[in-house]
Amino acid sequence: MNDIALAAIVEPDGPSFERILFQAWDEGLAVLPVDASLPSRAIQDLLERLRPASVIDSTGKRTLADGISVAGGVALVIPTSGTTGRPKGVLLTHDALATSARAVRQRLGYDEDNRWLCCLPLTHIAGMSILVRSRIAGSAPVIHSAFDVGAIAAETRTTLISLVPTTLRRLLDAGADLSRYRAVLIGGGPVSAQLLDQAREAGANVIESYGMTETSGGCVFDGVALDGVSISVAPTHQILINGTVLFGGYHLDPELGRRVLVDGWFHTSDCGDIQDGKLVVTGRLDDVMVTGGENVSASEIEMILLQHPAIIDAVVVALPDDEWGQIPGAVIVALGAPPTLEEIRAFVAARTQKYKAPRKLVAVQEIRKTATGKLDREGAARLLDS
Repeated sequence: MNDIALAAIVEPDGPSFERILFQAWDEGLAVLPVDASLPSRAIQDLLERLRPASVIDSTGKRTLADGISVAGGVALVIPTSGTTGRPKGVLLTHDALATSARAVRQRLGYDEDNRWLCCLPLTHIAGMSILVRSRIAGSAPVIHSAFDVGAIAAETRTTLISLVPTTLRRLLDAGADLSRYRAVLIGGGPVSAQLLDQAREAGANVIESYGMTETSGGCVFDGVALDGVSISVAPTHQILINGTVLFGGYHLDPELGRRVLVDGWFHTSDCGDIQDGKLVVTGRLDDVMVTGGENVSASEIEMILLQHPAIIDAVVVALPDDEWGQIPGAVIVALGAPPTLEEIRAFVAARTQKYKAPRKLVAVQEIRKTATGKLDREGAARLLDS
């Protein structure tokens, strides 16, 4: 299959973004979605790194010098770097996106009479997958250009919605009726048991979604892989994923792609276990700190903290320490008066080894998140160090 040109779309979220995207695809172009709200320097850096042949924005289309083509069949090059690091371009084909969309439709059992509400960034896989699912199902999504609690709570035209923990909590706190949705997908990070219980008590059909850009979005719902997706856990507890929803590598970095795609299996950065036939995500391989010679997973501590009845959100980071090398510090959001550090240490020590208990604690009104709802660990570390 012949290579095709890559076009960057720099357009705010909304119906115009969707129109430009599908027009580009119909013209045989691959698309690099770029967050139009980024500073101009950041946009320029992204374009220079991923080298599209053209840019489409509100002023029209312009050609760039030294553009790099992609393989035929590629639909998207999505920039992703988690919470830190230089962006890498995830190569997703039309086939992978369509396979994912059909598998989600089959699992949730909806038809063309059902409509998605999209209130997630269209430049990320979470929002992009909603556009693809809607197109595959033959129904038009309702796109909100930003997350506004009042506007979304008043929305009556949709029956499916995808949220991150922060937006789910805001809707519940506002008394939004989520029981009318056929499904409420929740992903983008750990979800506290209290939040899930609150949503289900309110009548919401909440489904925990696990996946990433490299898997065309959510590929495991409530611990069970979608049809056509296989999950395995290595002896190191690293989560491995196989299936036609997988990406084809990284744009301009084939070596990185070969390191994580081995014999058809994507070696994720996540840790987990299979319990009673279901995948349980326990943390990330790259969030391990070493304190006093012992390995400690920040994600493991976060999930323990989220079991505390007074804690509704938490982020744990490694802090440098002269004696221990590194120590865990926690930033929490509490209901009412926050627990003390001593209370938190006792709570964690009762559920795991004592050395995993946080040694510094800060309570805030809200933990900063990235655009896709991921915890801002760098910001938390600065807060704990101040």
